[in-house]
Amino acid sequence: MARRSCATPIVIGSLALLVSGAVLPLVAQRSHDESRLVIGVAGGWIGGKDLWAVRQPVTASAPRSDLFDLHRTLRSNITLAGQGTFFPSPHVGITAEATYLGIGTRDQCALIDPTGDFVNEAACRSINGNDRSASGVALMAGLMLRPLSRALFQPYVRGLGGLSLVPRSTVELIATFGTASEGALPIYFASKSHEVRPTGTLAFGIATAPRAGYQARVEVRNTWIGLPVITGPNPMENMRGQSRSKYIALPSVTFGFDVVLEKRRGRRY
Repeated sequence: MARRSCATPIVIGSLALLVSGAVLPLVAQRSHDESRLVIGVAGGWIGGKDLWAVRQPVTASAPRSDLFDLHRTLRSNITLAGQGTFFPSPHVGITAEATYLGIGTRDQCALIDPTGDFVNEAACRSINGNDRSASGVALMAGLMLRPLSRALFQPYVRGLGGLSLVPRSTVELIATFGTASEGALPIYFASKSHEVRPTGTLAFGIATAPRAGYQARVEVRNTWIGLPVITGPNPMENMRGQSRSKYIALPSVTFGFDVVLEKRRGRRY
């Protein structure tokens, strides 16, 4: 009887090892479903950027001119996107998106060695801290690469290119002042207010495997948009601004939610 009681744990342990040896490979060989066609939305925060800075002479009532120290930046803002991706192969997808870019501007002005001209002082005060809203929309398309298409968490990289509609000029500057904004001092003017500008995006993200037709993702991205910037001062105010196109890099972080319209089932052995 003593021999039987000692042998029983050995037999049970051996059976457990055999069962675990058979089960573990099955668990290891499990894979999650693979999305083929997804449509989703994303929202997040896009950073701001310096646009241009210049010291512009402005005519004054004194024998000499005033000097406006001007700065313009792009304000940080929310960003929203609607996206769709089709994967003709497990690791390469064709992707497209329409993105809202909050590209409003903020201006700063300081008088250097002021002459005492009250109009120029009022104009500079009205410029300083002035926010101008703008709702740019970008339409882009490109490729998406995901090396782990059946993992629980799927890292990916996306590259897109396209065009953005910029509703406000980034070089035009008109100071309005007075109790009813009855005073106006044009500094720079531009020939166009609505412009179509080239745009590109490089994004890195992680998406979850599709569950019940849905998946979530987080994405870090950088968007480049070509915008006109002031390159130097004019002899006096109220002239077309000297400008050139410059690519401005805008970093952003977005969180997305996708509906999986088509998927391949993961294998289970």
